[in-house]
Amino acid sequence: GSGSNIKWIPSQITRVFSAGRVSSASNANREAHVYPDDATNSLGDVAPIAADSSLERMEGRILEEIIRVFSTSGMFYSYTYDLTRSLQNGSKKNGELLACVPDSSYWFNEHMQKPLLENSKEWALPLVQGYVQIAQYHLSESSSLEVAIVSRRNCRRVGMRYERRGADADGNVANFVETEQILTVKADKMPVHYTSFIQTRGSMPFCWKQPNSGLHPMPVVVGDTDKNSIICAQHLMQEIDRVGRQVLVNLVEHKGREAIVGSAYAGIVGHCVSSELIDACMVRYIPWDFHYETRGMHYEKLYQFVEQLQREISDMGYFWYSDGSALTLQQGAFRINCMDCLDRTNVVQSTIARAVLNEQLVRMGVHIAPERGLSAYPKLESILSHLWANNGDYISRQYAGTSAMKGDFTRTGRRNFSGIVNDATYSLARLWINTFRDYFSQSVLDFIMGNYQAATVFRTLIELRSHEPGHIRQMAQVNEAKIKSSINAAVSSGESVKLACMVQSPMELDTLKLGNAVDSVLIITDAAVYVCSGSDQHEQSSISIELPALTGVQYGAYITETRTPQGLDPSYNHGIVLKFGMVSKQQAEPIVTASEKKTSCISSHFIACKVTSEAQVVMQHANESTKSLLSASEKDIAPALVRIEKLESQTPDLLTEHICSTMLSQKLITGATDQFITDSPIITSKQAMTTRMVAASTQEAMSLENDYGAHNYHPLPVVISRGEGVHVWDPEGKRYYDFLSAYSAVNQGHCHPRIIAALTQQASKLCLSSRAFYNDRLGAYERFVADYFGYEMVLPMNTGVEAVETAMKLARKWGHVKKGLNNNGYVIGVEGNFHGRTMGAISLSTDPDSRRGFGPFMPNITAENPVTGEKIRYNHAEDLEAVLDAIGDQVAGFIVEPIQGEAGIKVPDAGYLRRCYELCKKHNVLFICDEVQTGIGRTGTLLAIEHEQIRPDIVILGKALSGGVYPVSAVLSSREIMLTIKPGEHGSTYGGNPLACAVAVAALEVVRDEGLTQRAHELGERFREGLRQISSPLIKEVRGRGLLNAIEVNTVPGKTAWDLCLLLRDRGLLAKPTHDTIIRLAPPLTITAAQLDECVNIIVGAISDYSK
Repeated sequence: GSGSNIKWIPSQITRVFSAGRVSSASNANREAHVYPDDATNSLGDVAPIAADSSLERMEGRILEEIIRVFSTSGMFYSYTYDLTRSLQNGSKKNGELLACVPDSSYWFNEHMQKPLLENSKEWALPLVQGYVQIAQYHLSESSSLEVAIVSRRNCRRVGMRYERRGADADGNVANFVETEQILTVKADKMPVHYTSFIQTRGSMPFCWKQPNSGLHPMPVVVGDTDKNSIICAQHLMQEIDRVGRQVLVNLVEHKGREAIVGSAYAGIVGHCVSSELIDACMVRYIPWDFHYETRGMHYEKLYQFVEQLQREISDMGYFWYSDGSALTLQQGAFRINCMDCLDRTNVVQSTIARAVLNEQLVRMGVHIAPERGLSAYPKLESILSHLWANNGDYISRQYAGTSAMKGDFTRTGRRNFSGIVNDATYSLARLWINTFRDYFSQSVLDFIMGNYQAATVFRTLIELRSHEPGHIRQMAQVNEAKIKSSINAAVSSGESVKLACMVQSPMELDTLKLGNAVDSVLIITDAAVYVCSGSDQHEQSSISIELPALTGVQYGAYITETRTPQGLDPSYNHGIVLKFGMVSKQQAEPIVTASEKKTSCISSHFIACKVTSEAQVVMQHANESTKSLLSASEKDIAPALVRIEKLESQTPDLLTEHICSTMLSQKLITGATDQFITDSPIITSKQAMTTRMVAASTQEAMSLENDYGAHNYHPLPVVISRGEGVHVWDPEGKRYYDFLSAYSAVNQGHCHPRIIAALTQQASKLCLSSRAFYNDRLGAYERFVADYFGYEMVLPMNTGVEAVETAMKLARKWGHVKKGLNNNGYVIGVEGNFHGRTMGAISLSTDPDSRRGFGPFMPNITAENPVTGEKIRYNHAEDLEAVLDAIGDQVAGFIVEPIQGEAGIKVPDAGYLRRCYELCKKHNVLFICDEVQTGIGRTGTLLAIEHEQIRPDIVILGKALSGGVYPVSAVLSSREIMLTIKPGEHGSTYGGNPLACAVAVAALEVVRDEGLTQRAHELGERFREGLRQISSPLIKEVRGRGLLNAIEVNTVPGKTAWDLCLLLRDRGLLAKPTHDTIIRLAPPLTITAAQLDECVNIIVGAISDYSK
């Protein structure tokens, strides 16, 4: 805006009022202004449907809700200042009518003031829903400032939490709020300075929903990527045109239910850019998993994150006005979201706002200690924190019904226990509000916005009342539309529909599994029974059964959900099974049609339908031709012929009885006997409990793990349900190349038939004997392994880290017995090595994520120089030499990975390992080689250490020792070293069990017999050569040995290794990043050259697209 438009604004901004309270302390003595009482007259003529006292009571309830909306905190207005626009975007000029100024996107009561706008504009008073607060602070005796927070809620998709998610077809998103931080600085001998910095928040801008069903409902993406990309682009272009470049900060979790929509958002934004729907220069996408990054209450990482955004903050700038002219303009905005765009979003916005305010004070020259930041002004920090915390509470109450969570951090800069307790309370309160109030509140909001007529609100209230409490609420209109659409698509002309209702069905023959069930429609006509998919997310398909082909109908308990009491209640979980076969030998037409493909039935089949509480809308027709009725326009369908029958208070078990009795009473089944319809359970609770051990879908699997499992991993959002060779499949049947191989455990390929055969054969004979007795497998296995790797003795264990602990114990025992060390003998490691996550292993680690919060660590087990405290660097033999020269007589063992795996496939320089080996020999220190990930053919030699032609004193094996079928590990060494451990000094119940022995022998035989070591060597060269042809600034380095390789990605704004892995996943290849910028690539060694070439093309194509 120009100076003439805004020069008066700061002196007038304090004249802002709340509907019910005055928001500025300076106006505390003013009369509070509330919305006029006669506003409720906007309800209009409701007489036709308000004919009895019950409807009059409903009218009163609606009026109460409207009054509640306008009288609770969060409605603001001003007679002189346009709250709907930011300072930069201009404001009201003197003499202009208020009604001629506002941005209608933020004018909350515009629809309700239409009568005034049409006849008496001067009486119209725009209201903004959001938050306004102003605070004063004295910087010094000669300077002071005012800080104001103005949040304005967009009204294009206004609504409650679970009732409004995502975007509509025009790109309007739910809970979209623009928040403006306004700073006014007054100082002696300088003009007044005004600055403004805006940020926005809003639901992820594509079509998705989150049905209100419990504390943590599962989100669902609606529609395909192309459609959603157009919607997303519409939204982003609106904001680009309005405020400039968009920096999209996505705070949702990268695993569990939130990853469903979070990864979809990333893909849609990427598609918008690659399809040139939006200019790549005008948008940047930044994913930051708030909960993961700040886990363990480490909120200091938030400040580190904002520091990473400093370049964006500087480039974006802010609006700065002084002395009659605009000095700078804000060119872009942060658009921040989490799932609700409330708690996490407000915390991040407030942190960014602090950084901006500090920069503004510095640039104005009034900051007394720029190097200290806002900590130089503790009281100002406190004021700002409370302003933003209040802002979060207001926005949260308007969308979710409670104050914001994590408010303790926003107010104090620290997270505390009482804040966590408050968050739990708010979470439960939100659940109650979402379940029992939001649906009605949403209907009233839609009425206020002009989306609903008064009669519709009454009918919505009637529908709602029949479902409260405990029933999932759905609008009858939606089900009615689905039923009509299905009848129109499936029923033949001339047939008369007798009954139709909503059900859930797998839409597959001969299965009771509802894991991928879709909302469907059961239709019974005088000629056939139809089951039609009615889901918006699936292509419409139908299964039709001619009535003469029905052989029976079973109805009864249909339990598919075992996690809640209601899920196990038969009265709420009922279903119908339609059984059918061939009609007769003369029947020429097949009796089943799926989609439009006709399939003959040569034997008996069945189709299952579950009747849920959502299915209580039953449509019944008179005997006229339904087809002709539905083809007519809506106004031509007589209410007497098409009606919605609401079965009051009927649970699903009664509904199934109603459906079955209707079939018989209508005499639809000619010659049906009493046994035609049988009442017997379809799936009992006991059967459901025994079959629910496997998740039926990707979403369910991630949800179950997130709800019931510890959050100690951060997996890529994909679920693996089956594996074979180099491929794995998800529950929906999509196939992927596995390029992680369970961290090189599956060298022999998934479920190798020879290994599985050995497993099943031994499992049928003997699985476990413990080491209390001998068994007939262990000795032969130990001899086989010793000969296979060329060592004298073997100590069998289970997991890799157990073997690491065993090797360290063995080294220390050897040190005491053979080297004469006291109880302070050292085991030394190197920086970046990964040996597992037990206490001994993390004592060797230098990874802060592995060590944080787990100290104190085991003494004298370290990767630091005990004398200097400096880290012993990998690939720097001089660091080890310095340690051994200083305290070599106190060191029992030196442990090292020949190639560092978790650190990012770091291959040491030639000669490094040999030099370390020689130093160990010089100082009589055991050289221990951890081959858990690198061993058994992975790097093109049987052991990776063989590249240096070294024979370690101790070798640690795991992972591929069993081909990924069973946990098996082993420690190899000489007789002299191994026998220092005596009976009773070390052991394991499962170590060396017969099943493990059988599996490990088969796994090693596969590596030998199929030449997998040589294949890894040859294909590894081929793989790296293919990847090195990639010409992209995104790629920093391709490195590795054999089929253990990695791509290191350059740090590019908006481009992360995680996002590239998501793109590879979408293209059918699974890989996992490590240390943020490195992608580990390690397929099973059974991969063929042709398969490898195909994978190279996938990777090259993904990188090429991602580099654009």
